[in-house]
Amino acid sequence: PDDAPLVAFFENWGTAARAELAVNEKLRAIAEALDQHVPRGKEVWQRESFSFAAIGDRIEIGGKGDPRTLLPEAEAAAIRPFIKAERERRAKGLHEPRGLWSSARIQLYPDGSCHIAADWSSEPKFFAGPAATAAEFAADQARFPKSQRWREAWMAALE
Repeated sequence: PDDAPLVAFFENWGTAARAELAVNEKLRAIAEALDQHVPRGKEVWQRESFSFAAIGDRIEIGGKGDPRTLLPEAEAAAIRPFIKAERERRAKGLHEPRGLWSSARIQLYPDGSCHIAADWSSEPKFFAGPAATAAEFAADQARFPKSQRWREAWMAALE
């Protein structure tokens, strides 16, 4: 069959997603707070990445390229509210059945823009604190429940 409808869908979706990212105030605030890490003068694929884990009200942000070395606390504190808000925004609408994601990467691009690559299925890995707790998972579920389709084995262990 003709692939044109599928190609058109992804082109339209990509255009809309890029337009949304361009005006997303939370992502701009994260990029501004991490401005010193922007890889200016590099190619578009040469981006800087920061991994983070989030569950309940806890957000741990790994340093540039290495999740075991945490981002300095002043920088982390500056972006945590925006990460939390973006996490909650993405748990609505199209992604509502997925609930909140618990792992993600912040990607900074040479043009100074920021993107969050969310991972809805991986267990959050905390390097400076305890593993995710049942209470934290319950708090996330109370606010933004995951449908049964999007529940993973690690989540069942916390229920």
